Amino acid sequence: MNTPIDVSNVILKTERMILRPWRQSDLEDFFEYASVDGVGQMAGWPPHENREVSQMILDSFVGKKKTFALEYEGKVIGSLGIEYYNEEKFPELKDVSCREIGYVLSKDYWGQGLMPEAVREVIRYLFEDVGLDAILCGHFLWNRQSERVQEKCGFRHYAYGTYETRYGTVEQDETNIITREEWLQKQKKEYRFYGWENATVKDSHGLTPCDYYDLLSDIWCSETCAPRMRADWSERNKTLGQCSITSFLMQDLYGGEVYGVLLADGSYHCFNKVGDCIFDLTSEQFGDVLLNYDNCPQQFREVHFASEEKHQRYEILKERLLAKLEKKDDH
Repeated sequence: MNTPIDVSNVILKTERMILRPWRQSDLEDFFEYASVDGVGQMAGWPPHENREVSQMILDSFVGKKKTFALEYEGKVIGSLGIEYYNEEKFPELKDVSCREIGYVLSKDYWGQGLMPEAVREVIRYLFEDVGLDAILCGHFLWNRQSERVQEKCGFRHYAYGTYETRYGTVEQDETNIITREEWLQKQKKEYRFYGWENATVKDSHGLTPCDYYDLLSDIWCSETCAPRMRADWSERNKTLGQCSITSFLMQDLYGGEVYGVLLADGSYHCFNKVGDCIFDLTSEQFGDVLLNYDNCPQQFREVHFASEEKHQRYEILKERLLAKLEKKDDH
């Protein structure tokens, strides 16, 4: 059943954003992103043709009290609505306290991990503060970005269907679900690198890739970052420029092969494959961009380490990781 929710006095905060009720003063920010081609279509509505359209929808946001404005650095860059799900479509949920969420983000801010950050906080609010039993969330089958956001936030497949958009098309869609029990289980520990859910292989120390992610998070730094990316490295984006040296270091520990995703600039982003287990400890640097890990060419250390500079960074990373392992073993 659709549980009544009023967010008109609710303010949520994440590391980088404020999620708050919409205000009439948000009109210009709203029109700025909602008028851009390719934004609204991701959620089934056409670009706003003028401010009058934006004003009408803004009035609806304010009046219906179920949609958050996503404020980033003082500017509204998107929305996240706590919508009513279709009770006729999902009658089996009649005894379950449930709502459906939907979201839109300004195209200028795609690929920075902002939407998963917002969705995670709203999930927390709905389960912890409101007390919902389940949350639904859907996406068009061609919308890989939204699919990836939902995967990152713990949603799982629930149903396939169709959706009639406001621009006259009928799209194939997928509805995903997360229950409060599933969310509580995931709170114990969750990672954001690709493949973490199935990265259960262990090395001679009895450690999994998730364990090494934790250790390396204290080691990755500008010194181990590729020089061409060093100016953009930050504590918030620790995995930037670390892919090849990290992947070959994991190969030292687990064996297996290192493969590379071909990027637009002609370089390869390295990741590991150990048996049937594929993981990419440094995938977070790409934000919401979903890499294709299928049919990638194998990478070889003699080729990568032909660069003395890269080999030196690998040795630094290796030395510092071994020091951490020794300290860990001592305890």
